[in-house]
Order: sequence, then C-alpha cells, then structure tokens
Amino acid sequence: MNVPQVRMSNTFFEEGDFSRDEIFDVKSAIYLKGGKAGQVSPKTGTFTFASQYGFAIENGEIAGMIKNASISGNILKDLNFVDAVGKDLEFHPGTCGKGGQGVPVTTGGPHIRISRLAVG
Repeated sequence: MNVPQVRMSNTFFEEGDFSRDEIFDVKSAIYLKGGKAGQVSPKTGTFTFASQYGFAIENGEIAGMIKNASISGNILKDLNFVDAVGKDLEFHPGTCGKGGQGVPVTTGGPHIRISRLAVG
C-alpha cells in the first residue's frame, strides 16, 4: 500500500528579458545546471538542492567543471537576490521521489542569476 504524500505542484520562474550571454556577463560566478536531489521545509522555507552539473564562470566564460555542488538558503530571503531572469524558458519531464514513491512531474525554467546564495 502506498501512503499518501504531500507534494508541491510544478513551480517555475516566468521567462524574463535576459539572454544567456547577458546572465553570464559577470566577473566571477558559479553556474549550476539540473537538479538531482533537494528538499524544502514548508514551515521555515529553508532549502537544500544538489545540482547535476556545476561550472565556474570567469569573465563571462565557462572556466571549468565543479563537482558535487549544492545550494542552500531560505526561499523568501534568497528570492530578493534574483537579479536576472532569462528569456529561454524550457521544460523537461522529471520525477519527484518521496517516501519510496516516484511521481511524474515537470522540471525546468529559464536561466536565473542570483547575486548572493550559499553554495557548497
């Protein structure tokens, strides 16, 4: 028997006005791509997400791969640091795994630049 699980519906950023080149136009940054695991506390808004891929950005160019990168923070606080949203909205099929159950979901969104965020 499968016990019912509380799950969030699909949520994403609406596309913005920035090209990928404009978003990458920074002196130094970390570019994370794809999610492979994550969790959010609905009570506090704290989150942790691991990325599938990570890259260093130096002077607007990809400078090298970063292994095992993740982000963490507080949703409502960290949304204040979004300073660019791309016009390249895309969606992909995914799976939400919780409690041993897998449910089909949609993943994706545009490129987003956050000027301040904890990366580990």
